[in-house]
Amino acid sequence: ALVKQNAESLAWIRRGTECAICQTPPVERIETLVPYINPWLTLSRMLEARARQARQAGRPEAAAEDVRTALRFGCLVQDNAACLINYLVGLAIYSSAAEAAQEVARDPATSPEALAGLADTLRETGRFERGLRLALQAEYRMGCHVVDDLRHQQGPEALADLFGTDVGSWLRMLGRMQRSNAFFKPNQTKRLLGEFYRRVIADIPKIHADLPPEKAAEEPVRRSSFLKPNAIGRLLL
Repeated sequence: ALVKQNAESLAWIRRGTECAICQTPPVERIETLVPYINPWLTLSRMLEARARQARQAGRPEAAAEDVRTALRFGCLVQDNAACLINYLVGLAIYSSAAEAAQEVARDPATSPEALAGLADTLRETGRFERGLRLALQAEYRMGCHVVDDLRHQQGPEALADLFGTDVGSWLRMLGRMQRSNAFFKPNQTKRLLGEFYRRVIADIPKIHADLPPEKAAEEPVRRSSFLKPNAIGRLLL
C-alpha cells in the first residue's frame, strides 16, 4: 500500500535522476533547516521496497531499474552536497541501493541485459570526492558564521553553551574574555579554520593508510584552557 501511495513521488524521483545536478537551498549556518533529508530517505526505501516486490513477482528487470534509480539518486545527492548532512544522507542512500543491487545481481532470473545496466550505473556513479569537498567547504562557511555570531553576541552564556562549560562562578571572566582582543581573535580564528579544512580537503583522495595518525581526544574545557592567546578561537576550532 505504501508503494502504491508513493507511486507518483517515485516517478518524480526517477525523472529527477535524469538531471545533471541536485540543487538544494544553500546551507550557510548551523541553524539552517534541511527538511528534505528525511523524505529523501523515505523515498529511497520506497524504491528499494518496490524493487524487492518486483523481484519477488518475477520481474527482475523492473527491480533493476528501481535500484539503478536509487543509485543515481544517492549519487546526485552526495555529489552536490550543500552541507555535510546532505553528503552523509546521499552516501546512506547510495550504500543501501548498492546492497539492493547485490540482491538483484544474485537473482538467477536477472537477465544479462539487466546486469549490464546495473554495472553501467555503478561505473557512472562511483565518485565521492567532489561531494565531500563541497560539504567541507560549507562546514568552513558555517564555522565562520559561528565566529561572527560569537563576536557580536553579548554575554558569556553563548560561550558556555558552545563549549559545554558550567559558567557558575566564572561567568564574569568569560564575559571579559569574550570582549578581549587577546583571548578572542575572530580573523585569526577564521584563518585557523581555513587551514584546518584545507588540510582535510587535501586528504580526501588518500587511502586510510596514507593519512596522518589521529590525534588524541580533546581534553575537557577547564579554566586553564582560557589562558592562552586566542583561547576562545582555539577552543572553537
